[in-house]
Amino acid sequence: MAASTHDSVSSPSESNGDAKLDELLQRSRRLDWRFLLPNPDLGRVVYFGPASGDLWDALGYFAQAVVDGQSLLTGADELFDTAVLERQPIETLARARARLKPGGVLYAELQRRVGREIPWQVRRFTSAAERAGFRQIETFWHWPDFTACTKIIPLDDPSGVCNVVATNRHGATAWLVQQAARAGFSVGLTGWFVSCISVLARRGNS
Repeated sequence: MAASTHDSVSSPSESNGDAKLDELLQRSRRLDWRFLLPNPDLGRVVYFGPASGDLWDALGYFAQAVVDGQSLLTGADELFDTAVLERQPIETLARARARLKPGGVLYAELQRRVGREIPWQVRRFTSAAERAGFRQIETFWHWPDFTACTKIIPLDDPSGVCNVVATNRHGATAWLVQQAARAGFSVGLTGWFVSCISVLARRGNS
């Protein structure tokens, strides 16, 4: 079976009006995480996740081409610049690495239920990514969620998390909230209140 592809889509013409422009801007915002990369050009993307929804749709507009990783034939030697994982199990990491060029980029979205799933779930995922051969691993909080994201906060730096949770608080209250957030960060409890988390990493050169 041939691989399922999602080819790039041409930008709307001016005659389509403001509605089409707004749609394009929304698609662009869905991929704001690409500006965390040294080069925001995604190139050719292999995608593991539901072949529908706003992430798949946005990739079709801003990547050179998107191939559904689930449909690639076993043993195929086609390599990609970027691997995107949406709500995928840890086992998918090895498959994603095998499809990436040396130095290629991994972007994975983890969506969890706040307070109901173990807070160190992200640590398990990043540890598995390292074992799979990924390097330069970083984690980010997308606030308020992936689709309507207005802030991308590094979870590897406690100051970013502390500043966000103290927003609209002042004086002693802000200080107390920041100290509580910092303490929670140090023991890995940020996962209790963070639901939309991404992992960014690179495949090693070997």
